[in-house]
Amino acid sequence: MTSKNIATPVANSQELILQPMVLAIGDLVRLKQTNQITIPNAYQRRYQAWKLDKFSSFIIGNWRGFSAKDSYIIVDVQACYDNEISSNIPNQEFLEHLKDYLDNGHTFLAVDGQHRIESSTEYVNGKVPKFNKGVDQTLLLHDSKVNLKIEFMSLPNQIRDFYLNQPVIVSMVTKATLPSLKQLFVTSNDGIPLKKIEKGMAGNAPNAVDGILELVGIEHYREFLCKVSGIKSVTKTDCELVAKLLNFEHDRESVNMLPAAIEYLFHTDMDGYKPTTKADIKRLNKNFTLLFDSLSTKIGNDGKKKFNLGQFTNAYMLISLITDTRNHSLMEHYFGNNTRFKIEDPIGFGEWFLKSELKRMTDKFMKDENGKDLYITIEKPIKENGVVVMKTTKSPVENIDGYNYATTREGHGDFMTFRQDRMLSNFRDWLNSPDSIGVVKEYDTTAITESIRERVIVESNFKSSAGKDLSWSESMNGKAFQVDHVVARDNQGGIEIGNLQLMDSKSNRSKSNKEI
Repeated sequence: MTSKNIATPVANSQELILQPMVLAIGDLVRLKQTNQITIPNAYQRRYQAWKLDKFSSFIIGNWRGFSAKDSYIIVDVQACYDNEISSNIPNQEFLEHLKDYLDNGHTFLAVDGQHRIESSTEYVNGKVPKFNKGVDQTLLLHDSKVNLKIEFMSLPNQIRDFYLNQPVIVSMVTKATLPSLKQLFVTSNDGIPLKKIEKGMAGNAPNAVDGILELVGIEHYREFLCKVSGIKSVTKTDCELVAKLLNFEHDRESVNMLPAAIEYLFHTDMDGYKPTTKADIKRLNKNFTLLFDSLSTKIGNDGKKKFNLGQFTNAYMLISLITDTRNHSLMEHYFGNNTRFKIEDPIGFGEWFLKSELKRMTDKFMKDENGKDLYITIEKPIKENGVVVMKTTKSPVENIDGYNYATTREGHGDFMTFRQDRMLSNFRDWLNSPDSIGVVKEYDTTAITESIRERVIVESNFKSSAGKDLSWSESMNGKAFQVDHVVARDNQGGIEIGNLQLMDSKSNRSKSNKEI
């Protein structure tokens, strides 16, 4: 890669240093083809590539010499890593963020110019432009007339070189912080003001940002999110919905899914910032997968009214509560400390949820003693034929203490606890009916303590499940021998000593939930 610096960098005391230089289109294409440059979704407004008309307009513009019109902003990952590690107080989170890219062979990140890099790479790799009517599709070069409406590699060598050698202006970031990169993206967008969620998703908190973007980056998940909510992914409002679910994973007791609470996931420099771990993201992916498997065949396929977003989050909350082994006061109230459930038939679970949710949502209005809606009479003045008269209207009285109100109007505090309580109560009742058989399975989450392990060893007469004689130190080595459930937990096997055995770790991993 050849470059020409056109200015000197600013003072090293600054958090952000940009080194202006001139590269060529071919340099950027080669970096993209060899995976050295990557395009983080955190620094994009849109996931999808440019449509053919915009792609074609960009390509013809490059042929006409417009390639250097707009500057690219690219991060030199190694330079930023070296600068950060040599600082007085290195930011470990930022260093880990950069090291992840380096470990994957990415030495450059595109902050601005993503679609231009991708479009040039697609063009060189064989994508053919489709020019609008009236656009000159020929190029005059050295008295030769060349038709541009063919694959790039079918062009003569000197013509291809002409395109690849077109100059581009690059601002190379050689020193930065996560907040400064975020601010760089915010100030270098394409002229359209960024929404709050777009600013939040600009890469300040890598685990949260990358985890959410990887989930919505899966096409069928993204289509499902958009179908459920009627949103458009181009403005990252799908990310906002997933961020609410992540917020629930952070705190399932004092739940706050209001939009204002989301920014605390992303802004590392904000008081009250909630750091996201990789375990949080793993739980988010697992629970969202179950949610998708449960509802995707039922929601939005008939073209009728879209699924209420409050009901969508209700389904997610219930799945998280009944399957997650972490403590939760309502789960303990209904099922005790050590009982959780495995969803074996997601579609069956989704059918039950939608039916039960429909019943829960019928309390929108207050009822009289006979179960009929209560109405309030309202008089208001209106003009009829130039004369003011009083008109009487009757309206049903909204039940502000009901499940419908909590689901459709509120997303925090006691309202969320109320929603969870109603769902868990109905779920418990459903478990006692034959309809739940084969759909969910109960299992015991009691931890295997050292004292339980010792009892298993003594009861087995110091033998493994395969009959091997073990010494005390061998049998107490948890890495070599694990306490196995003869009837697996998710097959409702208990923790009683008669259902436990010592099994070598390799055999236990391959056994899974089979009974041996």
